[in-house]
Amino acid sequence: MDGTIKFADMRGEYKNECASHIDASDVDVNVMSWCKESPNLIAAGSDDGLVQVWDIRYIQKARPIQAIKFHEAPITSIQFQPYEDSIISVASADNRITIWDFSVEADVKNKDDEIPEQLMFIHQGLEDVKEVT
Repeated sequence: MDGTIKFADMRGEYKNECASHIDASDVDVNVMSWCKESPNLIAAGSDDGLVQVWDIRYIQKARPIQAIKFHEAPITSIQFQPYEDSIISVASADNRITIWDFSVEADVKNKDDEIPEQLMFIHQGLEDVKEVT
């Protein structure tokens, strides 16, 4: 709830201490997904509708490798696709589910362009979406 993602090494005697952290947001970070295909990647969603992907090998740089502000309400669920490290599913309290492919390179965006190139799928008009798998 403090806007951070904290890591602890559960193998050692200091397992109750934070080994490292990411200052991810100014608001609550609601959900996180660890990528099974590339264990160095995590995705997080926060109360402001922001979706971020981090490479934990470079957390000292304090920048996400991807950041998308598309949803208009808190992110309620986020999940990497099991066999692909560039695709994530996102559910939001704005009653939408989106699927993103971050391997697609973003072109220079026009101000009138509302749909990011990485957006593969959007399902709208849902009610009270809490989980994607």
